[in-house]
Amino acid sequence: MSMKPSYFKTPSGTSPNTSPCPSEGGEACRADIAPLNSPPKQEGMGEVFSPPSEGLGGGSSPPSEGSGEVLVCHYALTPAQVVDLCLEHHCPGIAYTYTEPLTYIEYVTDIARLAHASGLWNILVTAGYVCQQPLRDLLPWLDAANIDLKAFSDNIYQRVSGAHLQPVLDTILAMRDAGVWIELTNLIIPTVNDDMQMIRLMCRWMVDNGLAGTPLHFTRFFPRYKMLHLPPTPLHTLKEARLIALDEGITTV
Repeated sequence: MSMKPSYFKTPSGTSPNTSPCPSEGGEACRADIAPLNSPPKQEGMGEVFSPPSEGLGGGSSPPSEGSGEVLVCHYALTPAQVVDLCLEHHCPGIAYTYTEPLTYIEYVTDIARLAHASGLWNILVTAGYVCQQPLRDLLPWLDAANIDLKAFSDNIYQRVSGAHLQPVLDTILAMRDAGVWIELTNLIIPTVNDDMQMIRLMCRWMVDNGLAGTPLHFTRFFPRYKMLHLPPTPLHTLKEARLIALDEGITTV
């Protein structure tokens, strides 16, 4: 729930946090988000198992007891099947989340187009690292997005995620211009991106680009996967970041 836009409201007043919202995700991630993810399946997560289901593809043998394998249900669904499932269960919208939905943006766009035609809303949880042309194809069908702004430093993006900052900023501004409801999430990791001057510059960039009213979520890091050597984010760091954001003019933190 916390990964979805917390303040997004549809015209009818529903939100992804107060109404049933199916979350769709595939096995994909655009950037190396080592601080955030558990080891991917090919690095020891075990077999993927899904129970047989009429009309749904996929499936393998269930993991044996004590094998260390992880039970993950997966289905092969066409865009129309995704939308039909939502309508069948009276869900008002679809969230594209868990893994990076922009790595299969064509599939997401096809679902989102059909969803809008059926009166469903679409929300995206993303790192925002994408080429602008395929993003423009998606934007007419997108209602809300929570974008993970990992740091306000291209050096940190390259060093930690193997990516760049500017494409993420371009995505944020493109969504702003398209009228998409935007929320930003900044996971603060000790010694990695917890520099308060950098956080101040990030907040100042938001204000300078008409995003003072954009909800900004500072989230707490806990050691896992490739960053077990780092401590959890101190609570006082989160509080200091919030005060800086408010001081720079961000209204919802």
